[in-house]
Amino acid sequence: MKITYQAIPGFFADPLDNDDPNIQQVQPRFGLIDESFTRWEDLKSRISVLNREAPVGTSYKVVFIGRHGEGYHNLAEVRYGSPEWNRHWAKLNGDGKIVWGPDPVLTELGIQQAYNVNEVWKEEQEFGIPLPESLYSSPLTRAVNTAVITFENILFSPTGPPKLKTNYKRLIKEVKLREVNGVHTCDMRRSRSYLLEKYPHFDIESGFTEEDELWQPDHRETEEELKARLRQALDEIFANESSTYISITAHGGAIRAIRRVLNVPPRKIPTGVGRNKTGDLYQKHLLLALVVQFMLSSVDLRNHGTSPHTTPMTYSAMADDVVHFCQTHSLSKVSLLGHSIIISSLGISSRGGKVVMSAALSPTLPKDLLTNLIIADIAPARGPLSSDFKEYTYAMSRIEHSRIKSRKEANDILLQTEPDPSIRAFLLTNLTLDKDAGYVKFRIPIDLIKDALDELGDFPYDPEKDHRWDGRTLVIKGEKSRYLNKNNIPLVHHFFPNARLESLDAGHWVHAEKPHEFVDLVTDFIKN
Repeated sequence: MKITYQAIPGFFADPLDNDDPNIQQVQPRFGLIDESFTRWEDLKSRISVLNREAPVGTSYKVVFIGRHGEGYHNLAEVRYGSPEWNRHWAKLNGDGKIVWGPDPVLTELGIQQAYNVNEVWKEEQEFGIPLPESLYSSPLTRAVNTAVITFENILFSPTGPPKLKTNYKRLIKEVKLREVNGVHTCDMRRSRSYLLEKYPHFDIESGFTEEDELWQPDHRETEEELKARLRQALDEIFANESSTYISITAHGGAIRAIRRVLNVPPRKIPTGVGRNKTGDLYQKHLLLALVVQFMLSSVDLRNHGTSPHTTPMTYSAMADDVVHFCQTHSLSKVSLLGHSIIISSLGISSRGGKVVMSAALSPTLPKDLLTNLIIADIAPARGPLSSDFKEYTYAMSRIEHSRIKSRKEANDILLQTEPDPSIRAFLLTNLTLDKDAGYVKFRIPIDLIKDALDELGDFPYDPEKDHRWDGRTLVIKGEKSRYLNKNNIPLVHHFFPNARLESLDAGHWVHAEKPHEFVDLVTDFIKN
C-alpha cells in the first residue's frame, strides 16, 4: 500500500519559502511558530491529540531534518564554482591542497555549524523540547559526525554510548539517506569497519557491506531516482517506527528530495542549516575559500561576536585592536580585508572597511606590518548612518528597557518601527531570555552601540591633513551600490594613492552576490 505524506501547516514556519540566500543557519526554536514559554509542551499536547484522534492508518510525527555541516567538498565547490566543480573537480579526490574524496570530513566551519545546532537544542531543552526518540543518519561521515555533535551532551557523551534510554534507536542507513550517488568522489562512503570504530554511538542497518558497492563512477542519480529513493526511506521509517519524534541527518540533495515527496517546493539548503551568529554564510564560505591558499584570521571586533563589550566604539579604537591582534600573534606583512559592514547579527553594525582603512592610516602602524589593503565597497568618507540604523537601535534599546518576557512582545515593539517581518526576525536574532532577571535581553551591548552611532558615521582622518598609506590597495566596488560613487572615490585615491579600483556586477553585498569573482580578485591581488 502506498503511503501518502503531507506536511501539516501551522506548527513550523518554513525558512526556505522565499529562497533568501542569507537564510540563518538555524531558525529560532527550530522554526516553531509558537513563541510562548510553554511552546513545546503545547506542541506535544497537540501532536498527542492528533495521533489519538487520527483514523486508522494515519499517524503524525515530528521529524527534525538537518543537513550536515560544511565539508571540504563544499569548500572546493565554492573555490572553483559549481560548473567547473561538476565538470571536472568533483570527479577527483582533491587538488593537491585539500582532499574531498572519498567521503570528506567537516571543515572547522562545518564543526562549528554542528555545535550551533547543538546550542539551540540545549537552549530549547529549557522550554521542554521533545528529544528525538530515534536518530537516523546517512552513512557518509560528514552526516554522522554532524549528528553526533548535534546531540553531544544531550543524547551522547562526547566519546561514549548514548546517555539516555538504552533502547534508543540510532541507525546509520546505507542506501536510503545518502547524498545523490555516483560520479562525485565526495559521495563514496568509507568502510563498514571504519564507521563501527569511529561511531560506536550508532548501529548499522542490516545488509551494510564492508566496502561501498553502490557508488558508480559513471552514473550520477537523476532527480527522479533520488526522489524515489527518499520516498522509500520515509516509507521504511513510517512503516516500522513507533517513535513520534525523529531526527534525520542527511544531505542537501536528500533533503531536497524529501521536500518533493512532501509536496513542499524544493529549495537550496545551506550546510549545517542552523544559526549563524557572527557573519553571513557567504562571508564564511569566502573566508574558507581564501584559507585554502593563505593563513587567515577572521577577527570579531569589539562589541561583535564573542569579543569584549567595551568603549570606546570608534574606528581608531577598533583599528588599534586589529593591530594589537597582529602583534600579539607575531604577524607581519599581513593583508587586511574589510567590507563596509561587519555583521554581528545585530542589524546595527560597524564598518569593517573603515576599520582596515583606519588601521592603514594610523600613525602608530608598525613598519612592515601591513603589505596589502583590500577595501570592499566603502569609502573613507564622513556622514551620518542611515536613519533606519538609528531607528532600529532605539527600538531594540526600548525592548531591553521594557523588561518584557517574550519574543512576541519584543516583536510588537519592533513592529512600530519595521513592518517587514523578515527584517524584524533578523533584528531579534540575538534576543535571549535572562532567566535570572526574568526578562528578555540582547546578547550584544545595544545601549553601547546606540551611544556610538555618531562615531560610526564618522571617519577619524581628515583629507585636509597629510594622512596617506602608499602601500598596495585593492578597492572592490559593487556596480549597483551607491556606497562608492563619483563623489567619494577621489577620497580613496587621496588617502591611498596606489589604490586599484575593480568593480563587479553586484550591489553593496559584493562578496555575497559574486563570491567566486570576489575570491579570484582578492587572491590574484595578494599573489601578484
